[in-house]
Amino acid sequence: MLGSTMFGNHTLYVLVALTFLPWLAMAENSVIDPQQNSPNKALSSELSHELDNIDAEFLPVQSSTQSPSQSSIQPITPSSTQSSARPTAQSTTQPLPPEGIPPLQTEPVNQDAAEVIEPLVVTPVDLSESRIKKKAILIGIDGVQFEKIKEHETPNFDRLMIRKAYTGGINHFASEQSTNSGPGWATTLTGVWSNKHKIKSNNANRANDEFPSIFKRIHQLNDTLTMASIMHWNLPSEVFFKRDMIHVNRVESNLTDAIATKTAIEEIQKGTEFILVQLNNVDYAGQQYGYGENYKKQLRNADQQLGKILDAIEQSSQTSSSEWLAIITTDHGRDKSGASHSKQTAMEKTVFIGVNRPLNEEFTKPLLTANSDFDNMYSHPAQTAITPTLLAWLGLPIDPFWLFESPPLIGELTIRKLMPDTHMTLRWQSEYEGKAEIYKNKTLVATIKATEGQWQDPNPPENDPVDYIVVIGEQGLAYRTKDYRGIRKLLKWQALERLRKALNIPL
Repeated sequence: MLGSTMFGNHTLYVLVALTFLPWLAMAENSVIDPQQNSPNKALSSELSHELDNIDAEFLPVQSSTQSPSQSSIQPITPSSTQSSARPTAQSTTQPLPPEGIPPLQTEPVNQDAAEVIEPLVVTPVDLSESRIKKKAILIGIDGVQFEKIKEHETPNFDRLMIRKAYTGGINHFASEQSTNSGPGWATTLTGVWSNKHKIKSNNANRANDEFPSIFKRIHQLNDTLTMASIMHWNLPSEVFFKRDMIHVNRVESNLTDAIATKTAIEEIQKGTEFILVQLNNVDYAGQQYGYGENYKKQLRNADQQLGKILDAIEQSSQTSSSEWLAIITTDHGRDKSGASHSKQTAMEKTVFIGVNRPLNEEFTKPLLTANSDFDNMYSHPAQTAITPTLLAWLGLPIDPFWLFESPPLIGELTIRKLMPDTHMTLRWQSEYEGKAEIYKNKTLVATIKATEGQWQDPNPPENDPVDYIVVIGEQGLAYRTKDYRGIRKLLKWQALERLRKALNIPL
């Protein structure tokens, strides 16, 4: 009786706190059925065909009065950021391991350690919005064909919502890029295609500083956030974005997939706020053997490693005030044999984006565009959406003049699917009740209703590339035209070279 009188109120407070201690749960499992492959629309190598393409891009077109249709959308308001000093990055630069698939740690996940989490009961966690720490991890598993995920047993992939996406830019337009690892990873980490970041092959040098990686973006916007880059492939951190790595707390490359997985889990447990981890064995198996038992085996191993990472994220969410966004993707698709990639075919352009929480309609609802190539592939999310999504999740504001080509996959939408048609009319989708501001090389040239969904430049570019930006509300999407001056120079050189060889004229 005395104990109840003296301590009753305190007991009540503790019971209330324990009752409402939250447990974050993973998002529903979902995999969209892959669409059928469409015929490849390969670029013609003939000079006359290329000149026809150049002329066709500027042909006049009658304006359409049809308005696009999509869900109700509102502008997104970015969060403010902080600034303070951060530690110096550490980098390891070692020779690549010899060819061959390194040994993998394929032991089953320790279910007891991964799932049985004791809640903190001494001091209830303050989960008011100001105390929740948002963190993100980007998991890249190179060479995984989207269609193969559903064909094989992949229980940990199935824990995520996975949607078809595309890489390789827009076929026949300025953004077209090869479906190789270099351009694919550079696009994933910058949010733009290779005509901007300039990584056009695996043998490229440093990326264009005008379009930095997500690591530098995060540092510029909030240098208190800790970051880690953990990769098997060394070129992104040691060559393409070497300058950006000075802002990253931990930089590792040349790692086996097993060690990369273990290192990523260490960073999750340490509380690192943005982590990139890349695994490579599936891609290597495809290159060496194509689709088959070895590819299936490496996909199964990658699934186990993914499961360990997801378990660590769940544990972090349950034992701290952390809220995680996990994105899983791949750098490119593969051809029908599984042994090759680099071209503009439906399978080689097909990638995927998987997440552990619900996203917006750019992710969940494909939207038809004027370009129906590859069985309407461009209705799906683009590889360029990954960096904007990670920045938005971390509460970092996105400048429309960064020339991103996709909106974030979280938050409300004001503009979707900006792309030109064959007559150089810019088209987009929006239901925003307001104005669309159209910029040409960052100069405002027109203001129209956002729902009009199209605009044609009365003075189209003839030589140097032009950046068009359509800003609606707080969001903006960009499109860069071809470098016609450079194309004409190249075509003239190629024509002269053919003539020289035909006449047997020595150099």
